[in-house]
Amino acid sequence: MQQNYDYIRSSELLARYQQGERSFQNIHLSDAGQGRLRGASLPGLEIRQAEFSEVNLDGANLDQAILSMIEFRACSLKRLRLNRADLSEINLQGQNLEQGQFQGARLHHAQLQRVNLRGATLMEADLTAANLRGANLSGADLRKADLTRTNLEEIQFDEATLWPAKSKFRGATFSEGNTIPVLVGQAGHGPSETSSSPDALVVVRGVTLDMTQSQARMALLKALSGRADQAEFRKRVLGAFRGRCAVTGCDLEQCLQAAHIVPFFFARNKRLPDLEKLSSNGILLRSDLHALFDWNLLTIDPDTLLLSLDPSVAASPLYSHFQQTRITEPAFSSRTMEKWIENLRWRATSYHDYLP
Repeated sequence: MQQNYDYIRSSELLARYQQGERSFQNIHLSDAGQGRLRGASLPGLEIRQAEFSEVNLDGANLDQAILSMIEFRACSLKRLRLNRADLSEINLQGQNLEQGQFQGARLHHAQLQRVNLRGATLMEADLTAANLRGANLSGADLRKADLTRTNLEEIQFDEATLWPAKSKFRGATFSEGNTIPVLVGQAGHGPSETSSSPDALVVVRGVTLDMTQSQARMALLKALSGRADQAEFRKRVLGAFRGRCAVTGCDLEQCLQAAHIVPFFFARNKRLPDLEKLSSNGILLRSDLHALFDWNLLTIDPDTLLLSLDPSVAASPLYSHFQQTRITEPAFSSRTMEKWIENLRWRATSYHDYLP
């Protein structure tokens, strides 16, 4: 029996969400390639029994959403945020979820055959009995993910793939030649769950530093307790951002601080000589936003430059209007801009590992 759906466009769904409506059921959602939901902030959205047709959700924030019994047709889902979302039994076969964020997501019995999860974050995700046959997991982060009874046959992975501990693979199935030791043994050079002991070395942008994890956490705590703003670095960052906060546009110099994207105690490491004083590792922020940035309560998407606030901050009327705003780009050459984006990408994927 064919399901009867209410036909709505993405612009209508967005408007109803902004008016406070969160739950939708039996809908056919169409975007017609207009991209109305691209980069949209829709946390807590609940959709059950739906068809998505030509919907562009690239970079959208659907953290803590509930998506159930949805069929995706010709949709664009790259860099989609679904942290702590309930996606049980969802069918995403063949979809491109490259660089998606699924930290802590519930993916029980999810159909993920041939899905492109290159560079995706699946830390602490519950993939119990999920079918990942033929999925591309190159560069994906699965630390602490539950892979109990997960189908991992014919998957693609590489040295940058980060796996959970061996105990997380209970009852998982593999292709011939791929066993738990083989997978875990090929975990990437980043701080995987199997190598995240206090004595494991820190990796920044693919460079292994002569600093252990415990030393990094102590240094970060010390830095967060009080900083000495470096004069030369500050001058360069002020110039790059034309003396204005990248978020608010504030131009009162006494309120502005030059924030390091890769923390300065990493940047001054002799194996990363290009980072300590270069403006490509900086962003100009108002002092209160700098504090939020340091504590990872304010994050920046390296692809869209959209700002995301931790729910505890977004709840404050002083900051809620900054949610999903686009920061101002610095005045860099194309080469320097590439380095700046590279540093933002490291920040988005690895900085949280070193917070106390």
